[in-house]
Amino acid sequence: MADDWGVDDADLRELTRLLQRPGAVAPADGMAVAIRSLLVSRGREDEELMIHYSVQPLPDGIARQPLPRDSDLATYAAEVAEELQAWAIGHVRKYRPLPPLDRNQVRRELPSRKELWRLLRAEFSGVRDVDGGFVATDRFGTAFRVMLTPEQWQEYVVGCEIGCRNDYGIDADSAGDGPRVAIGDLDEAMATMDPDESFLVLDARVLKGSTRAELPPMPGSAGKQKSEEILRRGGGGWYATYHEGKLSNPFDE
Repeated sequence: MADDWGVDDADLRELTRLLQRPGAVAPADGMAVAIRSLLVSRGREDEELMIHYSVQPLPDGIARQPLPRDSDLATYAAEVAEELQAWAIGHVRKYRPLPPLDRNQVRRELPSRKELWRLLRAEFSGVRDVDGGFVATDRFGTAFRVMLTPEQWQEYVVGCEIGCRNDYGIDADSAGDGPRVAIGDLDEAMATMDPDESFLVLDARVLKGSTRAELPPMPGSAGKQKSEEILRRGGGGWYATYHEGKLSNPFDE
């Protein structure tokens, strides 16, 4: 290659050959992806590879990929092909959107409501049923109340599963990942709860921390007050503190 940051004409010819081999680029939603041409776009501060591709009978598309640093051409070509498939899928779905998934069918293909509820409760210790949800303790020993019913949790998981089945790209989720993604969403919501939020509620299909059980959720203020106090004292920037055993980012409201 010409150098660690660019490609010369010979490199472009070799990349074109590698990417135009049969099967080099995986189909996009079942449609063949063909490389028409490659071009290096040179800007003031960076360079990138522009890939002109076609997915017949749709209009042609353009994809962009950073130029390689240290990888050889064959490795770089494989990386481009993987990224290009994701670009091409998005291109195809722009002109041919996927039909909506049958929510009832997706629900039938997931674990039962009872099993999904069991898996959720298994994430915590000290689980105790209360009206409208359950009280539990997280891994740091912090008690909080999850305001969800088995029916609501099942529908939330179904929504996550539909998102997984429509996902695409290198790190895309797949069919069957809905329960895992739903648990991940819950973990993320818990991690960003304000120190004075002791309820986890479902509001418009979004899990949120709240200072009360009723909807709409009431955001906490302890973290915000602490960050304002730090700013008044001349501090700033992101910081993390442990409050009653729970890691919190006071800039997350």
